[in-house]
Amino acid sequence: MSLLGSSILIGAIATTSSSSSGGGVTAHSALTGLTTGNDHTQYLLKAGGTMTGALVTSAGTAALPAVAVAQSNLGLFQAATNTLGFATAGNERMRITSGGNLLLGTSTDSNSKLEITRSSTECVAVVGALSGANLFSHAYTDKTTFTSTSTGGYASVDSTPTMEGSIDYNHFYSFQARHIYDGSGTLDAMSCFVAYPTIHGPVSNARGLHVYNALGVGVVTEQVGIFIEDLTRGTNNYAFYSGGSAPSYHGGVFQLGAQIIATNARFTDYTTYGALLATDASGNTITNPNLTIVNGVLTMANGTTSRVLASASSLELASTSSHVVLSAGGSERMRITSAGNVLIGTTTDLASSILTMGSTTKGFLPPRMTGTQRDAISSPATGLVVYNTTTDKLNFYNGSAWEAVTSA
Repeated sequence: MSLLGSSILIGAIATTSSSSSGGGVTAHSALTGLTTGNDHTQYLLKAGGTMTGALVTSAGTAALPAVAVAQSNLGLFQAATNTLGFATAGNERMRITSGGNLLLGTSTDSNSKLEITRSSTECVAVVGALSGANLFSHAYTDKTTFTSTSTGGYASVDSTPTMEGSIDYNHFYSFQARHIYDGSGTLDAMSCFVAYPTIHGPVSNARGLHVYNALGVGVVTEQVGIFIEDLTRGTNNYAFYSGGSAPSYHGGVFQLGAQIIATNARFTDYTTYGALLATDASGNTITNPNLTIVNGVLTMANGTTSRVLASASSLELASTSSHVVLSAGGSERMRITSAGNVLIGTTTDLASSILTMGSTTKGFLPPRMTGTQRDAISSPATGLVVYNTTTDKLNFYNGSAWEAVTSA
């Protein structure tokens, strides 16, 4: 407010006094001094006095605010055109821009409704004691209603921090949950992150957690989408747990260690250490399976069929109708029947044969050795067969001596 005369203080508002001929506030009719004489440093409105119009001061600075409170470097000032600044100890602490944005610790308006900048350890700290009969309490709640006329999206929290420098840092987390339960009653559920969406319209993909591949050109030694430390505190400890009776699928390529186990998988019954829906070596889906790993033993069942895949291209061990089948390269190579007979190159089981082999391009080759090596066999079994390379004849042991198979 531009008035004539010397500077005076109206309560906590610094301004200048008026003369009898000046406009604005008339000190002798609207204001009464708290002190006597010429030292009019504090003024209050007289009983029944009024002040009309706007009280306009100079722009001021953070060091000397235009409107001061109790001391000259604490108060309000014009930080920029149509921008209100707040100062303490002669330094700007906060400003409200012409667009209604609130800036804390910064004078740069990035068009966010609230922008906070701080160089020390904690940027924003929410400290409070929430108690009472409230069913739910939240330190932070986002109840935004988002509508757009163009393609795009909305993120309740968009974290894009940047870490710089040349030293070796220990960690860099965009989100860290370190909550503490210190109550004496039993807490039913304690979670660091809970996804609880409500969907009323069509959604192509609803994901509780979405992890993207890392961008940039930096060298990454090991990239892990989800990493879980050793879990030991619980009576039962699960890295992943699928509740309910409906099957939860693991889509895409499912790999354990260096071996691809399946191209599609689902975990169902946790009581058997997990169940898995997978594909066989030929890419055919194995439906309704039950995969268990108990004491190092891997079992996958599919009705009357069970399979263990060591590699999609090298080995498949399956059990069909009480037969154990060994496949390689997508084709059956050997089977063991329910009677214990071994079939190689054939599926025809002869009841009187413990070993049946079938081929039109290959023969049976017994162990080959010299006569000296044959005689060195300790306690040969009756009927043992070898090929003697010294005599180039097939030999068998008759129970007391080696004999040669010769033509009649």
